[in-house]
Parts: sequence; C-alpha cells; structure tokens
Amino acid sequence: MSTQQIIEAIKELPPEQRAEVVRFARRYETVPQLSPVELGALADRLAEATDPAEIARLDSAIVNGFYGAKIDA
Repeated sequence: MSTQQIIEAIKELPPEQRAEVVRFARRYETVPQLSPVELGALADRLAEATDPAEIARLDSAIVNGFYGAKIDA
C-alpha cells in the first residue's frame, strides 16, 4: 500500500477512528529522552564536528534528546 493510499484510507475513516490515527501519529513522531551517556556521546561528537550542517543536526539531536521533543521534519 502506498503512502497516498494510506492517506486516502484515513480520510475515509469515521471521525473517531481518524482521531485515533492522529493520536498514534503524534506519539510516534516524538523522540524519547536520551540517557546521560547518550547525551554525552552526542556532545562529544558535537565538540569535534566542523561541518556546519553536522553541528546543527547534532545540536538539534541534543536538544530533542534532552527534552524528548518532536522530531524535526
């Protein structure tokens, strides 16, 4: 089943079932909080990074991992 087919199938659901799909999607798109060891490893990589894109990605990963924030799309 393609992405477009899934979207069309969701559109056809009754409102309460669509709401269930939305709740699932919101839970699925969150990042769990990282452990201190995982955050430390990311910080070490950030300290050694020189590429601006990699620095931005690592910075975002640290913030998201610290707070358990939504994934940047």
